[in-house]
Amino acid sequence: MENNNKPVVHLISKPENMLKTIYTACRTCYSADTPYEIYNSTDDEEKMLKLIERVISSGHYSTIEHIQVSFAISNVSRACTHQLVRHRHMSFSQKSQRYVKEKGQFDYLIPPTIARNEELKVKFDIPSVEVLEEVKEKQEVGKIEDAKYLVAVGRGCGCEESLCGAKELADLIGGSVATARSLVDEGKLPQDKQVGQTGKTVRPDLYLAFGISGAVQHLAGMEDSDYIIAVNKDKGASIFSVADLGIVGDGNAILPLVIEEIKNIKK
Repeated sequence: MENNNKPVVHLISKPENMLKTIYTACRTCYSADTPYEIYNSTDDEEKMLKLIERVISSGHYSTIEHIQVSFAISNVSRACTHQLVRHRHMSFSQKSQRYVKEKGQFDYLIPPTIARNEELKVKFDIPSVEVLEEVKEKQEVGKIEDAKYLVAVGRGCGCEESLCGAKELADLIGGSVATARSLVDEGKLPQDKQVGQTGKTVRPDLYLAFGISGAVQHLAGMEDSDYIIAVNKDKGASIFSVADLGIVGDGNAILPLVIEEIKNIKK
């Protein structure tokens, strides 16, 4: 130990680009691109910082553990070093199969023991899912990614009355209805209305969000909208971090008021 009684800590190594390293870990979980493609992308620093802030604020702390910084520590007790070495020192960020759509056909690996056995390999190659019927619903005219105005509803406004209200408001302003993943999963709105990393990326002139909390993957699909108005009961909802105008309130109650006001203006 050194002569003084204070711990001595020296930084001896760090990543060449710490910001890009964390950004790559964050996007890997929610992107169909490979980690190498993400790291070599031309995304600017502001965009990287915004995503990192949202991911960390959502509690996904393991992404920042990819910064491999090495320190030389001395002049500490054996009890202290035992506490340091007893904890894990490896982290993983895995592509989510819930939030990420695979590009093209989903690949799978055949175990070597099965690949060497023709009889087993034939059985392994048989698709595990059989498509019995394909039903295509009639699509509305226009895609949400082409709309100038979007009325987006989330789980907080998922009742039948609010869904009808969203459609009415969209018709009034010449826009389209959009949604978050939650209502698609519940079967209340079709997949082509979903905004986010596993849905559509939109950049409308106006994005009206009712009852959408603002999950990271949803914000990634709409944060570049020209003007965002968000309505949510939770004043801490993440959607407010990207909103130009935020209203803390019940979207189910506010939506009819907006419709009434638009109708009065149009008279």
